[in-house]
Amino acid sequence: MTSKISPEYIVLLQGRTFVRLGGLLELAHSSGLRGIATPMLQVPSADNGQTAICSATVTIRDASYTAHGDANPGNVSRNIAPHLIRMAESRAVARALRFGLGVGETALEELGSADEVAPAAPNGTVKMTARNGASTPA
Repeated sequence: MTSKISPEYIVLLQGRTFVRLGGLLELAHSSGLRGIATPMLQVPSADNGQTAICSATVTIRDASYTAHGDANPGNVSRNIAPHLIRMAESRAVARALRFGLGVGETALEELGSADEVAPAAPNGTVKMTARNGASTPA
């Protein structure tokens, strides 16, 4: 299914193909996206390990697909840690869109360090920055 997603939204990391949320949204709009609902299931707090949990239901044509996403300081980079609710929502939306569109590849946003991936270089390579700041080839 990634062949239907514009190439600029496809990322190759360590030999695996990932899709970006923007590509899923573009494909969803061209496939009859009718709506996205994202209720918050859990607000981050000290009692739950600062874990945000969000649900997302996408409606494409006449069918709905639901998925969940979570984010906490242990599964996001330090740059995203202040934005746990938004990351949980993005992860939930990406998963629900993948279900509805039949995309088997994981969305880049679902990864713990998706924000640390640099855009593809002109030769199509992607570099991922480790949490310690070291750059590693994909």
